[in-house]
Amino acid sequence: MVGICYRSTASEQANNHQLLHLFEEAATLAGKSHVLIMGDFNYPEINYGAFEVHGPHNSEAASFFDATQDLFLYQHVQDYTRFRMGQNLSVLDYIFTDEENLIDNLTHQVPVGKSDHCCLQFYILQTTENIFFGNKLNYHKGNYAEILKDLGDIDWDNSLEGKDTEEMSEVIRDLIMVTSEKNVPIKNDKHTVSKHKDKWISRRTIKEIKKRETACITPRQKKLSA
Repeated sequence: MVGICYRSTASEQANNHQLLHLFEEAATLAGKSHVLIMGDFNYPEINYGAFEVHGPHNSEAASFFDATQDLFLYQHVQDYTRFRMGQNLSVLDYIFTDEENLIDNLTHQVPVGKSDHCCLQFYILQTTENIFFGNKLNYHKGNYAEILKDLGDIDWDNSLEGKDTEEMSEVIRDLIMVTSEKNVPIKNDKHTVSKHKDKWISRRTIKEIKKRETACITPRQKKLSA
């Protein structure tokens, strides 16, 4: 899902809140797909590189920063994007994705015309198509009571003793997988995310397109088709 935004410096609070709502909707509607949101957001107070906002904790800039963090979005632009004589350099243009390694070769190019914003050029890395073959765990029919019992019987202090964060994460993941494979049945599955010619069109989008086409039919067209 790709979104392009422009937030004016004169944007009112209600509009700012609506923008955050759109971010949440994009993250939700994307489902298993990826999200790419970019544009000029005009928040010079935010420093994503240092994870800080210069100003009150309840400011519009702070609310925007907190919202993008709560949605686990990565902001890829770190260098200045706006240059104007007599004014401070600033990062006003952002590129958000839901995966850190989705963007590559981000470069700052010369502005278009008389704009004081540089152009951002980058590559979106192609991701593996979500096609699954073979056996998968059928989590809907898992015995979660038994899974909780197995996890409760583990001596976690002893299992995690002396390990760093990454090592502990691996131990926890492996133990959960062991009990899951024992208590969750296997199903043979072959599933393709989309059978449509255009992979970027979701079923939801196609449904909305059909609704739009139906709404655009005039009474005369309905009579002729009848």
